[in-house]
Amino acid sequence: MAEPKGDAGDHEATLTLAGASTCLVTRQAKRCWYHCAWTFPYRAKRAGDTFDAFAGKLDGCLARRATPHGDRSVNHPDSYAARRYDLERAEVSLSVKDKAALGKTFVFIRVQGRNGR
Repeated sequence: MAEPKGDAGDHEATLTLAGASTCLVTRQAKRCWYHCAWTFPYRAKRAGDTFDAFAGKLDGCLARRATPHGDRSVNHPDSYAARRYDLERAEVSLSVKDKAALGKTFVFIRVQGRNGR
């Protein structure tokens, strides 16, 4: 694993998903997860397409072994959509978030082992 980067506990990942702006492994206390982000212009169609493509692939790979969870309510004016897949040994989360104040839209994917490992 590479040296820490960014916030305490963030390390550069040796595996970077195609086109991702960043991919990190974060370790904090007893928790560890792998996450990647893709950055797009605000409300870009490509961001929604990227989210939909990931959701389709995750549904195809994990849906039979996972308990999918849909959107969670959020209290802000920007749009937000999410999918979460609970597996026996891990949780996979996918989200798309519009951030008007930043003028950007982000797609995030996170994989975290059960019990934080």
